[in-house]
Amino acid sequence: MNQCPKCGREVDKDMVICPYCGEQLYNPNTKSRELVNIHLARYLVLTAILLPFVGLIVSFCFRKTYPVFSKVLARNAIYGFIIWLMVILLVLICYLALFSMGVAYM
Repeated sequence: MNQCPKCGREVDKDMVICPYCGEQLYNPNTKSRELVNIHLARYLVLTAILLPFVGLIVSFCFRKTYPVFSKVLARNAIYGFIIWLMVILLVLICYLALFSMGVAYM
């Protein structure tokens, strides 16, 4: 177990970012290159939810360089697809309800 230099809490030695304060941790023994700028990661995850195709493409491009980050992007892109499908279904249900009442026309 290591200690976070910012908050002082104990974190696992394989962690790259402190789960308590978000501080980037450096461990020379780890071979992964998961030190991604946290702000860039937040924007890319938000983009993956809003534009799922972009999230999948970016996660595919980063899968060898940043495997953990790539998995997070892919998971959020799938969530984005689910959200978009739910919105489309809701719009279709509302349109069909309005059509059945004679308010909407085809």
